[in-house]
Amino acid sequence: MFQSTVSAKELTLHARGRKKDGMMRHRGFSNLENGCVVKEYNVCPICVDQTKPYRLEHSKKLVYLRNRRQLPRHHPYRKQASAFDNTVEKDDAPTPLTGDETFARVQGLPKASGKGNAPAPYKGPPENRPCWKKKSVFYDLDYRKFFPVRHNLDVMHIEKNCCDAILGTLLNIPGKTKDEVASRLDMVDMGIRTDLKPTAGVKRDKLPLASWNLFVDERKIVCNSFFHMKGPSRFSSNIQNLVSVNDLKLGNLKSHDCHVIMQLLLPIAIFSVLEKPVRYAIIRFCLFFKAICSKVIDVSILKQMQADLVDTICLLEKFFPPSFLDIMIHLTVHLVREVELCGPVFFRWMYPFERYMKVFKRMVHNRTFHEGCIAECYIVEEAVEFLEERMLPEDATTVGIPKSSRPGLLNGCKHLSAPKIITANGKLLDIAHLCILQNCEDVQPYFKINRTRHFLIGSRKIASPKKGTSRRLNVTKSVSKSSNNSQQAQSDDAAQEEENLNGGLKLLKRGMVTMAQVTTTVIRGQRIVVQLTAKGEPIGKEAGNMQSFIGVLARTKIPISIPDWRDVDEDEKQKIWESVQELRNEQVEKRKKNKYNHRLSRKGYRGMRAEIAATLSPEELEELGRYIYWIKARQDKEGKFLDVAVEEAVERIVNLQKMEAEGKFKS
Repeated sequence: MFQSTVSAKELTLHARGRKKDGMMRHRGFSNLENGCVVKEYNVCPICVDQTKPYRLEHSKKLVYLRNRRQLPRHHPYRKQASAFDNTVEKDDAPTPLTGDETFARVQGLPKASGKGNAPAPYKGPPENRPCWKKKSVFYDLDYRKFFPVRHNLDVMHIEKNCCDAILGTLLNIPGKTKDEVASRLDMVDMGIRTDLKPTAGVKRDKLPLASWNLFVDERKIVCNSFFHMKGPSRFSSNIQNLVSVNDLKLGNLKSHDCHVIMQLLLPIAIFSVLEKPVRYAIIRFCLFFKAICSKVIDVSILKQMQADLVDTICLLEKFFPPSFLDIMIHLTVHLVREVELCGPVFFRWMYPFERYMKVFKRMVHNRTFHEGCIAECYIVEEAVEFLEERMLPEDATTVGIPKSSRPGLLNGCKHLSAPKIITANGKLLDIAHLCILQNCEDVQPYFKINRTRHFLIGSRKIASPKKGTSRRLNVTKSVSKSSNNSQQAQSDDAAQEEENLNGGLKLLKRGMVTMAQVTTTVIRGQRIVVQLTAKGEPIGKEAGNMQSFIGVLARTKIPISIPDWRDVDEDEKQKIWESVQELRNEQVEKRKKNKYNHRLSRKGYRGMRAEIAATLSPEELEELGRYIYWIKARQDKEGKFLDVAVEEAVERIVNLQKMEAEGKFKS
């Protein structure tokens, strides 16, 4: 290809005209990996022999439960054995093989190709099966071993299989659910969640209610939600045709249907069902696929995206049965790495190839010789396009795509509902203008400088039921039509009177405002540190929170008719000061009840960690355990303990650490 000046020029498309602003907008080079094993123990092309799956005896399948290896070294999930696979994870994440290492492993393997020259089947233990069965012909290229990604993961089918697993498990669809009697018995064998073991029944075994199970009423809610969802024309297939309200299941899902459901519809459908932790994990998983499939991805957030994904997969492992974690869930761990190396996903997924297969299927007129039919039709199509470009005049028109018979309606697209003409007043125009400015990149710096926070209330809370109890939905009683009309008329009259009194401006009505961040921090007994300047003026993020909290106190204690703080009565000021003192006294009382008080003053644990990090290397800092910070926080400047109880606790901690190092004690 590089011998031709024309083709060589076209091969520079990856660098020509590319906008370099830290965003990914173009694909990198990627290639196929032939000869790699695609089943059993070495199915992951990135982890290869470090995949280390676990075989479920009752389900007769391999699951991949070692996702906690991707977490940081001192993450609390690593030691939570009972919540995961009943083991403490101490291994690090596997390092992907480089091109040179892969090339060295395939040396000596046969270059078999074609059905007649297939390599001999492997005979031996499946866990010792090699990762490659033959040497790919691509390794004859000298530059092959320099590719960091030699096999692209198909995001389209990974997303589809994950969507099918989630929907099948939640709706208990036969043949697609991961929650069966065998999976419950596997959990009993692993020693986890033994309270969910099946109980013998008259006709079949009964399964206790688990966190991922839905009641019949809740499954009806989910199916009705999907059934009544509508999207724009040509946005997706008709979701109503995929939902069976009577059978309470979704069927005949295509890849793009799962794509739309996973990223947009599923978080909405499960919003009022399931327990909050399970719902939170599923929604996080859906948002990851939405972020990974974006056309523009910020490179600076990829590291955080990977960390959030690993936490999400650990949450899924925590709340779902082990049989749920098949190879498709495991492969999502490597998607962020491929985005970083190869660019956005939509340049590499299978949607255009799958759609073009439909074109090839239309070319087949004789199923005995389908390949010949495709070749003949393709040659004819190429010849017609060549003649059309070379021989027809410029003003000539071909048949092409038929135009819509109703070109006036959005080029043939239908409205979601009947159009309604409204007249925008000045207030609506101002709101629209503000909305446009808030979404302009050039104006964002000014918003960040002059941003004001509005604390609103009105969020609804749905109680999560306990196991063995039924969830009840709040039902609002309906009122008669006449009472509705009378109440509407009274509210309209009051609004009109208020508008006349205020010169055409309606007052903003809102309920009581609370500072959720501040109050939660106070309840937990944590101190909020506010930085001050040399003149005593508060600065920083916490200064804004303090001013907002003072504003909340002022709004609850002082009438809104008083425009200036200096006009407030001294008694009212004293009440506000007493409210602040009550919070302070509560913190003092809570501190007196603590048995082991620290001596960090206002700098807190964060300041102490920053001081220690400045004196150690990153490797030494990573090896420090949490007990080191706990001991340091209770020492004075000379390294002494002023409390005997603290000194005794420190001595016990040190002895336990020595026993663990000698192997006499396991944490």
